[in-house]
Amino acid sequence: MSDHTESSLKGFGGKITARAGRAFVETLDAPGGDLFAIHLTGTHYEMGRQYGTMLGEKILTSCEVMKAMLRESGLADELISVVGSKSWARCADYIPDIYRQEHAGIVDAANEAGVLLSLDLLETIAAIPEFTSYGNMEEMIGQLLEEPQENLKPVWDGKERSVTPITCSAFMAWGDRCENGNLYGCRNLDWSEDTGMAGNKCVTVFHPVNENGEPGIPSAIFGYIGLLGAMAGINAEGIALSEIGAVNARETFDGRPWHYVFREILDNAANIDETVSILKKGNFLQGYCFTAGWGDPRRKGTPAHAPQGISVEVDAVNTEILYDDDPQERNAVCVDANGDTLLFNGEPVYYGLPLKNAVFRADTAFSKSVRSGQRTDKGPANQNNSGNATEGRTWKTLYKPISLMIEAYNEGKAFDLAGIVKWHFSAAEPRPMTREDALHICKMAGDNSGNVMSIFYDATNLKVGVAFETGTGETWTPASIAGYVDLDLSEAFQ
Repeated sequence: MSDHTESSLKGFGGKITARAGRAFVETLDAPGGDLFAIHLTGTHYEMGRQYGTMLGEKILTSCEVMKAMLRESGLADELISVVGSKSWARCADYIPDIYRQEHAGIVDAANEAGVLLSLDLLETIAAIPEFTSYGNMEEMIGQLLEEPQENLKPVWDGKERSVTPITCSAFMAWGDRCENGNLYGCRNLDWSEDTGMAGNKCVTVFHPVNENGEPGIPSAIFGYIGLLGAMAGINAEGIALSEIGAVNARETFDGRPWHYVFREILDNAANIDETVSILKKGNFLQGYCFTAGWGDPRRKGTPAHAPQGISVEVDAVNTEILYDDDPQERNAVCVDANGDTLLFNGEPVYYGLPLKNAVFRADTAFSKSVRSGQRTDKGPANQNNSGNATEGRTWKTLYKPISLMIEAYNEGKAFDLAGIVKWHFSAAEPRPMTREDALHICKMAGDNSGNVMSIFYDATNLKVGVAFETGTGETWTPASIAGYVDLDLSEAFQ
């Protein structure tokens, strides 16, 4: 092995609670209880073994919590493993083999340690971030259960249900919008709240090594023990990633799960062009909006420093890459399900509010190809929707306010969002956004029911702020309000 693989891994200074060779787990003080920091190194199979050795029991705990989430949604208990394993089997061929090797390593090591963790169960949990987001759930389950299953009905429990009102948000801002040209950004995850998953909140730092002992790009992902796909993440080259679910009529089981596409990017991309190349492979499973930023840390402080960001709009058919102040967003008009312009009071409705050196998203897509299939935010693919994006809930409460807040900071204006007193800041001298300014926008955008995780990126300096929901019942608090743990990944990546 190379010198890299023999050197010591660096942590965040927490209490070490488990070791497996050079890998270790430490706990960090965080609002609501310990944040687990998991440090792994080796091939993907070896990192999986380290994970399973140290955290097998906690993986089982996460599995039970996530199965309970599906039960709460109405999926009969005996269907969970069937639909989970079948949905994973449909997309597994589209996932790089190294991530399936991680799963195998986890199960092998956990079993050797006496933990009864099965590959089927782990893969069922791996499928959940995609599976719970399908808009046509009855139809999708029917597809999975085309072969009759004894004593099982290919439906939910018969309860009438609608799409969960998810309000994820994200932005990236850089260049002359930010102090020192840094790239700041955020990823707010709104999901099922108060489930108990926050008890297994974690950051996982990977130091991959190939079969020849050559080191790859270190990366960190944020989420929960047992979920090895990247719900959010950043790598040592300054690539930071965010996701927003955006329900679309175009859905499939045969494609690339977004959270493993994120792992592929973090493992391989050293700049925004390489990120775009991986995203342009397309073949996603359903509707999403992503943002990606590149902090360009290697050239920080030099004339060549050139951070950049993109927004990405996808469904099971289309993949659209939009840059800052993109013409597709600037000229976006509301369209029908065929992509033709809709008229309201005889006029088209323009709904894009793009900025230079910034990208930001909630649910709403701006490319005609993706927007024409959207059901979310008054999307035209739902026959009961008007198609007017400016009437959409997240367009009004997230996309538009984020645009106005970024602009207001740079222009020194005060900002207030009508009806929400706490969304406020006072006028000041025009200036590039500081880290604190950008974090303030992250917090305000994340202050929603269902905000279970909030990640603030300082991608140029390889630093992050990590927050998770706290409390339960009446004491439940959104992640962005609960408080952030600051992590310096420039040290941990070494």
